[in-house]
Amino acid sequence: MTLVGLTASSSTSATGTFTALGIGTFAASTTSYTAAAASSVSHVKLTPTVNDSGATVKVGRGSSLTAVTSGSARGAMALSEGANAITVRVTAQDGTTTKDYTVTITREAAQSSNANLSGLTATRSNRDFRLRRTNASRSLTAGTSPEVRLRSRAPSAT
Repeated sequence: MTLVGLTASSSTSATGTFTALGIGTFAASTTSYTAAAASSVSHVKLTPTVNDSGATVKVGRGSSLTAVTSGSARGAMALSEGANAITVRVTAQDGTTTKDYTVTITREAAQSSNANLSGLTATRSNRDFRLRRTNASRSLTAGTSPEVRLRSRAPSAT
């Protein structure tokens, strides 16, 4: 009742084309594997292979494990941003002896597409001009050299 193979594949959709996702070289004695996925990757499939025809294998998250035929991929599983721990549980023919393997796939966070300013401040001496999104224009006196500070709503925007 040993897992003799474990591969992962990923896609940008549940029904898209799945391509290999590197989780490292499989070894039956290694029970923890990791992989990194781009933010565009939304789904993953794991394919476990056991060496005993009487053993069963299940794949999933937490207590929600789905039976999988040895050598066949489990249905597409959606990935959240951040770490996604997926369990592969092999059960021996006796029905009680089990061994768990964990594959943790870390999906990158999507980059913000928010380019809106959250505020604009122009300062000259003791005068302070503030813009709001609904009031997108202000006038400054010609010949002044104001200091202008911009703030974005997106923390990672530059």
